[in-house]
Amino acid sequence: MEWRQLYTILERLAEARVSFTYVAKDITLIPKRILPPEALIVAFTPLIDERFLKALYNLVARHFDLIVVNLSPTDVMRRVLPRSALNDAACDLWEMEHHLRLEEVRGWGVPLIEWKIDEPISSVMQTLKQLRHEASRRR
Repeated sequence: MEWRQLYTILERLAEARVSFTYVAKDITLIPKRILPPEALIVAFTPLIDERFLKALYNLVARHFDLIVVNLSPTDVMRRVLPRSALNDAACDLWEMEHHLRLEEVRGWGVPLIEWKIDEPISSVMQTLKQLRHEASRRR
């Protein structure tokens, strides 16, 4: 990741508002009172954790505006793991599972941005800005 990308992420996070909440071990249900009405939720996720997927689905079911930015775990693993037939087969299998999850999220009608490891974050942020503008117009 470029330093510029890191600073852009940190700037965006600094702009986010924080709401007090009691921490719960179960993330599948995010209490409605911690999210302001008409909040736009942007989830940066590799879609690995089933509990997080359930939490996202719960937000969609409660009609929150949600945008998912997908960070492909297989792109990262292919760079980290040494090339071998076993590692390639494992990554291929994991990629198939990941594509099923992507299709599941798309089936919810949630805007999905796929962020490739070599892609600058500025292109993701531009797409995010467009989707955010569309979401505010729908409201």
